[in-house]
Amino acid sequence: MLPLLLSVLIYQGTETGDFVEIKYPENKRYVYVKKTTVYFDLNSYKLGNREEKKLRVFGKGDEVIVSGFASPEGSRKYNHILSRKRAESVADILKKRGIVVKSIRAEGEDHCWVPKSKFYRECRKVEVEESHGPEGFDLP
Repeated sequence: MLPLLLSVLIYQGTETGDFVEIKYPENKRYVYVKKTTVYFDLNSYKLGNREEKKLRVFGKGDEVIVSGFASPEGSRKYNHILSRKRAESVADILKKRGIVVKSIRAEGEDHCWVPKSKFYRECRKVEVEESHGPEGFDLP
């Protein structure tokens, strides 16, 4: 039987970002992740000012992973290209602020599991999260 690894999960969402803190009881290991999601208009990879403000949760020297997504309204090829452009536009903004972009991923429409087309806006996004490697780090 697998041991229960997760004892506490604390989620705090704010206008500027999402924070997740996970505690593992066996070795008292904590992982703290800064994560935010920014949204785009249909067929666009230009980030609006309101959405760009959400990226302020990251500071100079942070290492992040940037993943772009698209809604299924276009062809698979088009959506993959659009999700790549969205991720690259966000990565460019972060790099200009001194943030290290470890990887850029283009997910296309593959992760859009919304039930109806009125929710497709939720799929037109880029997710940015801190990268800590496979082991995470300890909090004081």
